[in-house]
Amino acid sequence: MAQESKSLCLIKDRYFQVRFTVPRRLVGMKTTFLLLILPLGYLLPVNAGETVKVKDHRYPVQIEAQDSTWMIQGTEHFKYKAIFSVFTAALYTRKEGEGQKLHFTYTRELKADDLRKKAMETLQKQHDEQTLALYTALTEQMQSAYVNVKEGDAYIVTVHPDKGTWLHFNDREVFYTENAAFGKWYMGIWLGDPPVNASLKKALMESTPL
Repeated sequence: MAQESKSLCLIKDRYFQVRFTVPRRLVGMKTTFLLLILPLGYLLPVNAGETVKVKDHRYPVQIEAQDSTWMIQGTEHFKYKAIFSVFTAALYTRKEGEGQKLHFTYTRELKADDLRKKAMETLQKQHDEQTLALYTALTEQMQSAYVNVKEGDAYIVTVHPDKGTWLHFNDREVFYTENAAFGKWYMGIWLGDPPVNASLKKALMESTPL
């Protein structure tokens, strides 16, 4: 008799996080229902030191930053036209409360002007001129911090509703504003409608198997 394949999955909630093995046919079912049908013996605490490998990069399952605990939500290895590797990415959400942290690690050289151009093209598709004008100054400040990237460089965009918006380059803060609404708006480049890439958004918003 063939043995049923299983996946190691992560369930997150406002008050707990558990890791468990589940038959693949059950992956994607509602969290509440899964917790009702799974024996407690499956439930294991998530080790804060664990990482998720995406291509050649490793992202921690849990991050402590901005006086908050951030848990990994989804990951992706993004390829231009499904062929040329561009970056890996990991989306984090706060364990308690709203907030998002999006971590990019690049796999090739890119010009800062190209990063700015693609971001603006997406924002212009998403918003009218009045909304774009509202955030023009902050957008220019944030994007002026972009520099040319090479393989291994990393950008992190963080939005904390009570503290503001950050941009880090290789763990160095290069932009900050207390305006969290701007950060949520700017994060829409990757997570809004329409996003810069629909497959990327889908992968980031889905729970990552550990």
